[in-house]
Amino acid sequence: MKNVLFFALFLVAFYSVYTLLHWFFWRGLNQSFVLPVWAKRGIIAFFALMYLFPIANHASSALAGTLPCRGVAWIGFVWLGFLFYYLFVGGAFELAAFAVKRFAEEDLPRRALFIAASALSVMVIAYGFHEASRIQVRHHTVTTAKLPEFITKIRIVQVSDVHFSQLHGVEFADRLTALIKEQRPDLIVLTGDFLDRGLVDEEGIAAKWRALEAPLGKYAVTGNHEFYNGIDHSVALIEKAGFTLLRNRGETRANNAFIVAGVDDPAAARFGEEPPTAKRVLESLPSQPYRIFLRHQPKDDPEIAGLFDLQFSGHTHNGQIWPFSLFVSIPFPMRGGLYPQKEGGTVVVSSGAGTWGPPIRVLAPPDIVVVDLIRKVE
Repeated sequence: MKNVLFFALFLVAFYSVYTLLHWFFWRGLNQSFVLPVWAKRGIIAFFALMYLFPIANHASSALAGTLPCRGVAWIGFVWLGFLFYYLFVGGAFELAAFAVKRFAEEDLPRRALFIAASALSVMVIAYGFHEASRIQVRHHTVTTAKLPEFITKIRIVQVSDVHFSQLHGVEFADRLTALIKEQRPDLIVLTGDFLDRGLVDEEGIAAKWRALEAPLGKYAVTGNHEFYNGIDHSVALIEKAGFTLLRNRGETRANNAFIVAGVDDPAAARFGEEPPTAKRVLESLPSQPYRIFLRHQPKDDPEIAGLFDLQFSGHTHNGQIWPFSLFVSIPFPMRGGLYPQKEGGTVVVSSGAGTWGPPIRVLAPPDIVVVDLIRKVE
């Protein structure tokens, strides 16, 4: 019942915003051009098809093959991205036109503003495709006196928010795993949102990840999308990809040199799973070894202050699409980067390797994170 209510509220919120986006674009179009009846009918028919996009995308993900899945998803998500930017750019132009009319008593050419706003939105979308395709490797160095003498350095590679789907498949997996392999990791950590609905060629994707080698292990935790897309199926795929999934537990590695622990995403509680408690998980661990903690969402949690040495998180996508990133900073001040904690320990937040929704990124490039954990000699 809780899941049904959550889904219903999501649909209401989504379609309210989606309706606003279509109305704003139609208003600008209708005020800028005198459209013949056949053109209006064609545009309204296109709008109607795009209105069905979320439902069609869900159905095609479950029922159709690769081409229908990709076609429905690409058209719908690109159109959604365009409408979002037209609202932002067109809204800014309308405010400018209002100000000029109010203070200079001049009318700016509405048609020129509409064309400029539409063209600029298309240009931003085109750039967004380019940025989303260029995965950066972000390097950080963390020192600690807690590592034993027989370990001088551990290279950890973090990957997060890949979102394998009908948009991101085997080709993306091949490119991403090759980039990770180049870093020569000792330990690989996956911090959630590995997959989305409509995943194409699960076996091929799993095989690419299974071939990755890391002498100290490959560990993962769940993200919210693992639960949205069916936790049993998600767990099976992550384990098939060669990861050890840490669901509210930890494992000691390298002769007790360090512990890797992980906690489920809070979405677990909405799907009948045991509510994850980071504090309980961390307090149950041995106190001496260095503690590496995997948690999908980088929330500021005073309850676990001082209970971990190095936390890896994702989820935020660093906003993914500017200026949406400005609003992401409100619930998640640790949006992307390295964040030393006052009580000790460090939080590392990945911007994510993939995309959710529109397959674009604007001023929030995708990444994998490399952390060289180095023993500090005192």
